[in-house]
Amino acid sequence: MKKIVWLLIAIVMVVSLLIGACAAPAPAPAPAPAPAPAPKLEPIELQIAVWNSLPTVIETQQAPGWDMINRIEKKSNGLIKFDFVGGSEVVPLMEQPVALGVGSIFDVLMTSGAFMKGVIPEAGVMDVTNMSAKEMRETGIHDLLNEAFHREGNMHLIMRMESGNWIEANLVYLNKVIDKPEDLKGMVMRASGGMRPLLEAFGATVVYHPAPEIYTAMERGLIDGFAYPLHPQFFNYGLEEVTKYYVSPGFLQQSCGIWFNLDAWNSLPKQYQDWINEAIAEIEADWADKTVPLYEEYLKMFIEGGMQEIKLSPDAGLRLLKASYELTWEKILDESPELGGKMKRIIEENVKDYPTLQ
Repeated sequence: MKKIVWLLIAIVMVVSLLIGACAAPAPAPAPAPAPAPAPKLEPIELQIAVWNSLPTVIETQQAPGWDMINRIEKKSNGLIKFDFVGGSEVVPLMEQPVALGVGSIFDVLMTSGAFMKGVIPEAGVMDVTNMSAKEMRETGIHDLLNEAFHREGNMHLIMRMESGNWIEANLVYLNKVIDKPEDLKGMVMRASGGMRPLLEAFGATVVYHPAPEIYTAMERGLIDGFAYPLHPQFFNYGLEEVTKYYVSPGFLQQSCGIWFNLDAWNSLPKQYQDWINEAIAEIEADWADKTVPLYEEYLKMFIEGGMQEIKLSPDAGLRLLKASYELTWEKILDESPELGGKMKRIIEENVKDYPTLQ
């Protein structure tokens, strides 16, 4: 009997082993999914316009912008290309900001914030700060400006080109000697944009002539003088030939920059935006002091052309400067009390003196 029991046990064990050997093997773990291939980077071409296509302006005042563009093309190994469409001969100067926002003619615009103010009132903030581009980013001014540019103009500021130095300013040019800004009373002056309120505040009658017509107006005595930025376009029009004096200190800052159409910017792959931002950071560092010698050269050309400086006394110069900044802020805050006020507080916390009073 015991033998039979042990035999049955042995049979059961053998059968169990056979069944185990024939059972389906345990499934192998599923392989990890392969990473998604990186999107292929396709070449793109961006159309760029400028406010002035004269070679001397491109080679001097616009030099930081064109340097940035060359670096972007190099960093991207040619995947980003900029196609130059021209200046105000393609789209009239004051219509360029609207054209950029629409994006049907060009994607990128190199221009002055002064021409943006008709569309974006907050752009006037670029006139009233001597912060460098780097300082504007660090204090949040750059981002706050873009709040306005995005919302009101469908555009995106990528870089301010000026260094914020006092010499990058606007000047009053005359054929009569003055001792104080109040002596402008009764004079007929040519001005545009943000310069008009300043001259009117000191009693001048302000008229407008396009820049190429200033020469004729001065030559014929139709105007006593004009307000105009310190930049090479002055010499392209030969204005040193019909102008005897320039007044210092200069007032307000020139506010040239580079803007993208916002839709064009947002459509760029991140890698493309990174290349652009890397180039901007390099330009802001490399050009921080390079623009000043250019403007010093312009002043030297004034003297060589026979012009003389009218240097206002400290008190008279301060009255000119205070009026220029206060009138500009007044207009900004009237049209943008909240956002404009926020930027004014930041600037006042970081800039203690009027930018051009050195």
